[in-house]
Amino acid sequence: MEKNIKILLSAAVSAAALFMIAGGLIWHEAPASGKQQTGIKYGTGTVLPETLQEAEPGETRTDISENRTEEQADTDDSGEDEERIQNDTSAGQWMMSNAVEQNGYLFYYNWSEDSIIRMDLSSGEQKTLIAPDEERQPCSAMLATEQYLYVEINYPALIVIEQYTFDGERIGRLVKSGASWAIYEEGYLYYSVGSAKDKNLYRVRTEAGSEPELINDYVEDGIFQIHGEKIYYVGEGTKFSRMEKDGSGQEILDSDGGYYANWDFEYGDFNDGCLYYTDTPDYQYYKWDMKTGMKEPVSLHTPDLGYTAAGGFFIGDTMVHYIYDNQNGIWGYDPKTGEDRCIVAESAEEGRNEEIKLLRIPGATRIYYTWSVYDNVNIKWDDYLCAVDLDGTEPVSYGNIFIIGVTND
Repeated sequence: MEKNIKILLSAAVSAAALFMIAGGLIWHEAPASGKQQTGIKYGTGTVLPETLQEAEPGETRTDISENRTEEQADTDDSGEDEERIQNDTSAGQWMMSNAVEQNGYLFYYNWSEDSIIRMDLSSGEQKTLIAPDEERQPCSAMLATEQYLYVEINYPALIVIEQYTFDGERIGRLVKSGASWAIYEEGYLYYSVGSAKDKNLYRVRTEAGSEPELINDYVEDGIFQIHGEKIYYVGEGTKFSRMEKDGSGQEILDSDGGYYANWDFEYGDFNDGCLYYTDTPDYQYYKWDMKTGMKEPVSLHTPDLGYTAAGGFFIGDTMVHYIYDNQNGIWGYDPKTGEDRCIVAESAEEGRNEEIKLLRIPGATRIYYTWSVYDNVNIKWDDYLCAVDLDGTEPVSYGNIFIIGVTND
């Protein structure tokens, strides 16, 4: 996994979805098609069918990026482009990734086509929203608020962040530089470049005519996170620090560096004022209370000879994480009760060449993961994008979609 704050996630599409109501093993075919999963057990104890069903490939994609006008392709710095930005008043916090869920859609980057794809999670229909042309190429980084989609775009002379509608209509340019990591919260886009020459942390209002505001001049590797009213970041000397959202009130929380030199939030997540993180040498999870400063180990379920992979994260109040053991799987930890339960388990059958890879997709209320099966004929792995509810019910497969940057790699 790349050591930066981006949650790397990409896809190559084949539209498909198979729905199962876990209690009754009733399958519903979606408009597109795919392969059923084999040998994967869910929290309810049901097992999906053992046979792989080949399906005719379906192509439901519609390219709507051709509707761009010459004005929308303008790349000068006159300021007119920034004036077209629409005021984004979305509530909540939304993070950058290579795939995001919003308003019933999954937006993701198709690496084979260098395009941004929108998939309807109900119907499986897919559309190419932003395709490369002679003037520009979309990058893999994007962010979706309740109202707009923000995408990193590569022009010949510069990389920028632009605002789009959910239908792929380009509105204007918000940021005149790329970002290694970005978070939207309450009318601001916070972003870092994360390069050797630019370690600054900026924020810009998501409205027309806004100019970036420098709020910190040293954020290591562009690493930062926002929780409550504070920004947490790795500062100079790899010191784990925090500050107010305007950059004031900077304070060091941990000064010994070491582990935090590589702390890029794939190893930790916040919930209810506490940071849950793993010490990578021993894969022990800890709870760090940001108010009291107290640290204590978290007793996740670890079977004999098994261990929890780094990269646990919260969906609601459940910390989703992956456990390696004789029966690998995705587990859900409830910090209030201390219960840790299996949600999706790989088959323990000997000789079965398949594995599960947990994904973190901003905006998701379900668990996304890649189910990978080894193709002995073509000597390659086939990856299928899947999702399941937090209680292990209603799993769905969206078909042969390639994923990278999973949390348990």
